[in-house]
Amino acid sequence: MSAPPQPEGGLPANVEVEQALLSAIFANNEALDAIPERLGPEHFADPLHARIFALAQRRHQRGEAANAVTLYQVFEGEEAEPALPVKHYLAQLQGAYVPAAQAPDYARTILDDALRRAAIQALEEAQAALWKPAPDEELAVTLDRLQGRLDGALSERGGGGGPQALARALQGSLAQAERVLKADGRLVGVPTGLASLDGVTMGLQPGELVVVAARPGMGKSAFAQTVAHNAAGAGKRVLWFSLEMSATELGVRALARASGIDSNDIRGNVTPEIMDRLFEAERAISDLPIVIDDSPALTAAQMRSRARRLRRKGGLDLILVDYIQLMRGSAARRRNDTRVQEVTEISGDLKALAKDLDLPVMALSQLSRETERREDKRPQLSDLRESGSIEQDADAVLFLYRDDYYLSREPPKARPNESDEVFEARQRRHGELLMKARGIAEVIVAKQRQGPAPRTVRVRFEARTTAFADLYEVPAREGDGSGEGETPF
Repeated sequence: MSAPPQPEGGLPANVEVEQALLSAIFANNEALDAIPERLGPEHFADPLHARIFALAQRRHQRGEAANAVTLYQVFEGEEAEPALPVKHYLAQLQGAYVPAAQAPDYARTILDDALRRAAIQALEEAQAALWKPAPDEELAVTLDRLQGRLDGALSERGGGGGPQALARALQGSLAQAERVLKADGRLVGVPTGLASLDGVTMGLQPGELVVVAARPGMGKSAFAQTVAHNAAGAGKRVLWFSLEMSATELGVRALARASGIDSNDIRGNVTPEIMDRLFEAERAISDLPIVIDDSPALTAAQMRSRARRLRRKGGLDLILVDYIQLMRGSAARRRNDTRVQEVTEISGDLKALAKDLDLPVMALSQLSRETERREDKRPQLSDLRESGSIEQDADAVLFLYRDDYYLSREPPKARPNESDEVFEARQRRHGELLMKARGIAEVIVAKQRQGPAPRTVRVRFEARTTAFADLYEVPAREGDGSGEGETPF
């Protein structure tokens, strides 16, 4: 069969295999349903083959026939090579007759060739960048950027990224909708294990940056640990960057949560009975797929590099960062910009990390004292606006708030000229409010790009074991591991 010339540049390509795949498609359009979904026109080495494949794919998706007869008018007057009109070339493809059963093998060869081309180009860029580094760019950042390019090729087998036609983007959107349909009411994201919250968010979604913000003492780290253990219990693989607490401290909290023993007792009041319960708890949770990295003052580039390595070794579904304000920006930022500008860079990098690895990133954030100057101390989105672009970069913003935290620290004080009866009445009212709020926390879904907001979810907070749980046991969604029944706490 005549063919377009072999692509220039000496990069891996197999034009004959591309011809064979197109012939198989022309012989039986159902071959398009048998090949890997990720194969796209961009994977073909020859531009004409890429156009033919794209047209055939589009017609097949519309339920129309794709063959030499239906396609040749598109190429009227064009030449596949000198003296060979495209319509004659299409007829040759049609006449070759390749069994549709062979199409998947040809498709995988095309994908592998595309991967090799992408990897060679990435390595050439790496060599050039290492010989002539960019000004003010740290070596670690350069290496991570180049590793990311190679990882991208590996993860997509040569595809993904860069400009793409709307039709290609719509295929991904329809595939996502189909996953929701097949889920049939189950979560399509990573579960937090808090059924009341998952009911609002449908879980933590791939590619999204979820910011959990609160004042100190509200339980941000405890919330992160709850999410980590619940997600891991559902089979999700978790990477936890703990910039504030050591791995040992997190281990103490994990044992307290699993055993029901007060974390303060684990630190300073261990008895033989407690030790037995701790060993039992350790056996129950030691196999959870959670990896803790407690290195201090990491940059987003370092996190990205470590996350990629872990994903290559055993997979990864969720990244937790505790917390944003303890991260470092790049060296150039630290030299030239204010801290607010540095945090802006960090939040943008975390969003890029979520999108690049196509998994959710939950990042904790500290709030300023501004909330405590208001009578209603519940956080608002405006409280984030002095912290760079966190609000803008986040796909979802969750605030944690506990009324009992403030009520227990602000008992009523006698007012001038106030009678004893009035003061005692205020004390009783304060006590009633404190009892009602004891152990109750609010998760305020203040922003959610893909869902309803604002929404407030009330959950239970157990200070002894630093754990969050549903306020009421709710009927379990299939596959999310939550409890059954309607028994109130």
